[in-house]
Amino acid sequence: MNRKNPEQIEIPVDGLALSATLHLPESPRPPLVMGCHGLFADAESPKQKALAGALTRAGIAFLRLDHRGCGRSGGSFRELTTFAARLRDLAAARRLMEARGDLSGAVGLFGSSMGGAVCLAQALARPVAAIAVYAAPAFAEQLFAVLKAAGDDKRLPAAFFRPENSFQLPDGPLAPGPLLVLHGGDDRVVPVSHGLEIHRRAVEPKRLVIFPGGDHPLSEPGHQALFLAEVTEFFVRHLLDKNGGSGN
Repeated sequence: MNRKNPEQIEIPVDGLALSATLHLPESPRPPLVMGCHGLFADAESPKQKALAGALTRAGIAFLRLDHRGCGRSGGSFRELTTFAARLRDLAAARRLMEARGDLSGAVGLFGSSMGGAVCLAQALARPVAAIAVYAAPAFAEQLFAVLKAAGDDKRLPAAFFRPENSFQLPDGPLAPGPLLVLHGGDDRVVPVSHGLEIHRRAVEPKRLVIFPGGDHPLSEPGHQALFLAEVTEFFVRHLLDKNGGSGN
């Protein structure tokens, strides 16, 4: 069968057309990992592109999603960006991808920074086969303080800071599915305490990887290599090995 690879996907949500790029491996009906970028990033994030290459080589499809107002997607970033809106973006993309006949139906999520919180909230609402988060915030108020101190609150709508549109870890144990938590030990944007708290509350199976001295953008090459190896191995174990390979 001839197919474009990567494939450009259009996702309708809230009257907008979101853009996403689907990378497919050679194997038929592979499992899928959906990627969510950080607050001021887009689907061209180096982490997203590196994971797309590593996972497709391992036999897993990868979707790089542009949230509303970001990258190639429709809408105004300054007017429409909220946590709740990004959660609707991811839910719409998940419904569309789960309806495809050329994927196995097994879904994993990867999110970086705010994208990690979006993925975690989606997985808590509808558990997934596996979820990995990097530098994910656990408590919105602390993130708001960092944004305001840097003057970045002026780039966002007032609705972004309303409690009903923000993310907080729910009380009690977290059961989003098998969880990998990765965080830089010297992250000045989202302190490592957030990653430690997410991991502490999560039920098994779970794994925690702290990059000693690591910063928020994961700028150290050695940390980048370890990140890619850890995330790839995690998704292979939970999406391929436990399901007998692709196509099942």
